[in-house]
Amino acid sequence: MPRRRGYDRSARLSGLLLEIIAEKLETTDDPELSLVTITGVDVDSDLNRAVVYFATMGRDLAEDAGIQEALTDHRHELRRAIASQAHLRNIPDLVFRPDQGLRHGAHIEEVLRNLHTPEDNRTSEDNDRHGKAVS
Repeated sequence: MPRRRGYDRSARLSGLLLEIIAEKLETTDDPELSLVTITGVDVDSDLNRAVVYFATMGRDLAEDAGIQEALTDHRHELRRAIASQAHLRNIPDLVFRPDQGLRHGAHIEEVLRNLHTPEDNRTSEDNDRHGKAVS
């Protein structure tokens, strides 16, 4: 009887592909990809397609298209690395998408940092009118 694992094959393959792709990108000479981080891989249940999510620190959304194109240009090289390391019958097609999670998180953090409620303003104004020190 085969031993059952605690998670499905597509989840195991997603983790493996993340490691292989990230390692391969570290050795790539393309300067466009020097600050790219692979944040996740989602493999379809039929194992034919893998969506690779990437993030870039300090770059804006307009530059993501150029990075996505550079990753697409390296797709065959990445698939060869997967073929040699993963020992799969079929290598999934790689599709690259920017991971918006980090940007959204940074935006939310900025909004929270700059959040100034009207109640805070009213309390400060009332203290100023009554001669109380505002801390």
